[in-house]
Amino acid sequence: MSAADIATPPKFSRAERDRRWARVRALMRKEGLDVIVVPPHTGHHDHFSANARYLTGLGGYSLEVGAVFPLEGKVTAVTVP
Repeated sequence: MSAADIATPPKFSRAERDRRWARVRALMRKEGLDVIVVPPHTGHHDHFSANARYLTGLGGYSLEVGAVFPLEGKVTAVTVP
């Protein structure tokens, strides 16, 4: 493993993104949810940001990420500078 591998947060493929989104949307339909809102978390570094990272693939290096995940349509990621 190189230093670049250690310093770069893992990213998932488009196929993995599509798999995750399809699974989450199926659960949303089952529960009658129209949207999931994940606010950016300003806590301790990257802790407590797994939900936004699971849905968007964004995160690492203490990046604050939120998301608006609709049942249908485009997902919106929100980052805090």
